[in-house]
Amino acid sequence: MDGGGTIYEGDNVQLAFVKHYENFLGVEGDTTLVPTPEGCVSSIQVIMQTLANFTRMSGLVPSTSKSTIYFCNVPNHVQLAILNIMPFVEGTLPVKYLGVPLVSSRLIYKDCKVLVEKMEGRIENWKNRMLSFAGRLQLIGSVLSALYIYWALVFVLPKRVIADLEVKMRNFLWSQGMGSKGKAKTVQLQFLGVSNTPELLLELEENSDDSA
Repeated sequence: MDGGGTIYEGDNVQLAFVKHYENFLGVEGDTTLVPTPEGCVSSIQVIMQTLANFTRMSGLVPSTSKSTIYFCNVPNHVQLAILNIMPFVEGTLPVKYLGVPLVSSRLIYKDCKVLVEKMEGRIENWKNRMLSFAGRLQLIGSVLSALYIYWALVFVLPKRVIADLEVKMRNFLWSQGMGSKGKAKTVQLQFLGVSNTPELLLELEENSDDSA
């Protein structure tokens, strides 16, 4: 151990020091150092005490609304015990950052369900308002397409998701809702390649009856 209190590999350590951390982790001499459920709860209590000391010394308080706890292969009774100690809500996987799931593999439709539901919610809020065609077109270009582009800058979205979003925007443009197919015309929304200045190309096509 150096003068700064750092322990290096090969240094002699007092047995009492080892016993203290064995009791802290709940391993009781087990060289695998795998904490028991009781040790996990004890560790959470130490963490909360440390946060309390940090708050008292700095005046900074952890944001409970922005903090989430995740469990993996933890018994239910231990989860309940930990949730009773920590004032944070239990999160579900995959972990999301700024609304985008943090995954290492290719996204599937289920992972993008939140994007589809968010667009549905926006359209649902607008469909009962007296919006002109130009107003709906402006909302699609500035709001709805921005939802898609934000995700597309991070991930390669499944084709099914893109098609679903296009259908919802098309129906909103021509019928101001999500369930109708439109009236005299149809609109095809084609997303161009995403770049630093992504654009949304709107190609308006007459129905075959009109072109006849």
